[in-house]
Formats: sequence, structure tokens, C-alpha cells
Amino acid sequence: MPSRMQAWHFCARDRATRGIDLPYRTHFEFGTHDGVGNLLNIPQGVCLININLNCLYYDAYPGMQNPRNFLPDPIVLDFFFVRDEISCAYYL
Repeated sequence: MPSRMQAWHFCARDRATRGIDLPYRTHFEFGTHDGVGNLLNIPQGVCLININLNCLYYDAYPGMQNPRNFLPDPIVLDFFFVRDEISCAYYL
């Protein structure tokens, strides 16, 4: 089972709209241990990535419909649940 997992949130739109090359918007560890082996006990709602729909659909095919009426903006990913699902997959 993976013990050290990290997440990075990038957005291609940042480069175009700000004119600079940003390495990432968000970075965190969400595994069971950090880089030096310390136990990570991350509660729900702490490790979040907010994906703006403009970022998600940036430079998409021009005929593609952006479903703003159906999707929340931003889309929130809570990596507490991602870590839990990965852990469950290894115990099956």
C-alpha cells in the first residue's frame, strides 16, 4: 500500500492569463506518512483542490459545451476520500 502520496494542482490557463509559468496552484501530501516517515492523520476538508470550470475547460474543442448549469464551480476534490479509496483497494 502506498504510504506517501502527493497531489499537485496545475492550471494551463494560469500561463495564458497571467503571462508567467506557475509551477502549481496547490501541493500537499495526503498519504499515511510524510517525506521523513512521520505519520499523517489528515481529517476531511483539509486537503482540497478546487478546480475552476474555466481551468477545466481551458482550450477545449470550440464546439464543446461547458455544462455550467450542471456542475458546481469550482469542483471540489477532497483527498481524504481519495486516500480512503486507495487504502480500501489495497485491503481487498
